Amino acid sequence: MDAFHDSHLGKKDSQSKAKARAKGTYESMKQKRILMIDQFHVICHPYILDVVDVIANGHCGYRCIAALLGMGEDSWPLIRHDLFKELSQYRDDYARLLGSYDRVEELRKSLLVDSTSGVFYFT
Repeated sequence: MDAFHDSHLGKKDSQSKAKARAKGTYESMKQKRILMIDQFHVICHPYILDVVDVIANGHCGYRCIAALLGMGEDSWPLIRHDLFKELSQYRDDYARLLGSYDRVEELRKSLLVDSTSGVFYFT
């Protein structure tokens, strides 16, 4: 019984520590000033951890993802390539999710870009 009691207390203690760490992380994030946070609706503020201001050139969504992953915003073609591979690898799953194979192909084709416009086709 003592072993059960000790292990049960250990679980509670580790859960308390985990909650305290999570609360501390949240508190430090609240204190961090996020630039441009006011550009977002106030209801979204608790969920925003960071904002990245990237070049607006039609690929800015991919630039944001690359920058937030620590790859640098100029690595945006890699993000598109990874999405293309994801759609290709799990084509059947995405067809069920999106409603048709035609929609999957449309999305895959939208990820292919022209190298003459400064972007690349992936195969």
